[in-house]
Parts: sequence; C-alpha cells; structure tokens
Amino acid sequence: MPPPDTFVLPHPSDRTDTLTLHYCRLFHQTFLALRGEEEAKRVLKAIEKIAAENRETPETVAGKLVEAGLRGSRASFPEKFVTETEKACAGAEPRWSVAGATESQHALVSLWRAQPATGYRQAARQH
Repeated sequence: MPPPDTFVLPHPSDRTDTLTLHYCRLFHQTFLALRGEEEAKRVLKAIEKIAAENRETPETVAGKLVEAGLRGSRASFPEKFVTETEKACAGAEPRWSVAGATESQHALVSLWRAQPATGYRQAARQH
C-alpha cells in the first residue's frame, strides 16, 4: 500500500474494458494539463471534467478510475463517491458478494483510513 500522502495514477491492465481505458487516457491528459495546482484538486477537477465531457456522473468516472488503480485522498474524489464507497466498505456484505465493495474500493478506503481526516469537509470543496 502506498504511503498515506501518495497519489497513484490509474494504470489499466490488459483486461480493462474499453470505457475504462478511454477514461484513463482522458484522465492522464487532463491531469497533466492542470499543472500548478494541488494534486487532490487536479484529480477532482480531472474527474469532473471527464464526467461533463462524457455526460456521465463524476461518481461513475471516479469508480472506473479507482478500478483501474487511481488512489488519492478523500479530497481527490467527489463527495458522493466518498460517502458511497465508505458505506459499501463498512457494509455487512462479504467482499465476494455482488452487492459488496470491490477490492479496489477496499484498498482506497484503507488508504483513507491511514490519512488524517481533520478538515476534510472544509478543505475538500474549496475549488
């Protein structure tokens, strides 16, 4: 697991679906274009821009990117995605259940739990 303050960009595998590959390509391009900003804001803005350009919800785009390996702080993701991911990982469903959270979601929540959560609500949405 990466250190708590580390961002890991998505890195799709050979078995990644076409839509996720498309989102990953767009994410890398958009993330690089947003130089000069804090990484958490760059990740969030990239997710939001991809969602708007593709007429998709930011939560769906974030989910696809997390499945492709994107990791970052809570502030890097849409608030609704953070809430739903934490709820799914705290649920009673076993990890192998269709209704349960994925391994990627569990890994992301583990990273978040290793980070200090102070000031998240205020700092996360000042953009």
